[in-house]
Amino acid sequence: MNRLMIVTCISLFSFSTWAWGPAGQTITVALSEKYLSSEAKIKISKILKGQTLASVATWADQAKNGPEWSRTASWHYIDREGLDSKNDQINEPADVRDAIAFCQQKLESGISENEKLVWLKFLVHFVGDLHQPMHVGNPEDRGGNLTKVSYKGKTVNLHALWDSSFIQEQKLDVNSYVEKLVRQSRPRKALLETFSADTVIAENLDMRKFLYSFQGGNIDAKYSSRALEVTDERLWTGGIRLASLLNEIFK
Repeated sequence: MNRLMIVTCISLFSFSTWAWGPAGQTITVALSEKYLSSEAKIKISKILKGQTLASVATWADQAKNGPEWSRTASWHYIDREGLDSKNDQINEPADVRDAIAFCQQKLESGISENEKLVWLKFLVHFVGDLHQPMHVGNPEDRGGNLTKVSYKGKTVNLHALWDSSFIQEQKLDVNSYVEKLVRQSRPRKALLETFSADTVIAENLDMRKFLYSFQGGNIDAKYSSRALEVTDERLWTGGIRLASLLNEIFK
């Protein structure tokens, strides 16, 4: 099997080739950089060696399509209907909730700066993934990938619609999108709260009724308007929570 065929197969059996889409991932991480503590900024800058945190936001999506990290394809989502208990120590993640905890364990251990860079790149991406509502996926349709809808005259699967379409609708580049969210003076209380993946998962499960509330496979103006609001809220909350988690890790 040649490399192209391998990549194609991996993509087909993952929930999504791009999670939140490259723009959504980068917006989340770029926003988090604005709310990092001074200590976290210094320590993260040392790991990144001149890169910005936002510049590595999509690395994990690229990595899962290569042989070294192909096992991480299932780390980008969780397809359970509810929550079960989890162990404090995770040897091999099964889903995005495990993966976030695993990355945190790695970053808080005595590994090298080069190893920290790898797990930091995974961590920022997975926190973004977790806030994409379809990444707490309905197993029946593979997180919306098997559900086709009509949006502005085009047929698209529901997962892809939430990954990118509503972000693209606003026609803003990453910096402009981040500045828009900041100007809206949204709540920042999550900066003072301990990050909880279970809280995010519960929020997304609560949204599921709305996610599938379209009629006859058509995304109408009412659904689209609400979806734009939800998208902005999840991008903002994901960025703020990522900052909180990084501030805790790199205190």
